[in-house]
Amino acid sequence: MLLDLYAKTDLGKTLRLQMGVENLLNTFYTEHLSVNNMPGAGRNIHLSLRYNFGR
Repeated sequence: MLLDLYAKTDLGKTLRLQMGVENLLNTFYTEHLSVNNMPGAGRNIHLSLRYNFGR
């Protein structure tokens, strides 16, 4: 079982913080359609800060 986690919050009218973790438990898996049974991606962490100009 793969578990992903995502969250975002607005830090005012022009600023947004987003974060996510894919494969939170770092589970080993292969895609069922993979020709060579290549392992899937391990844990990935994403973090972004977005500023909107002109608001």
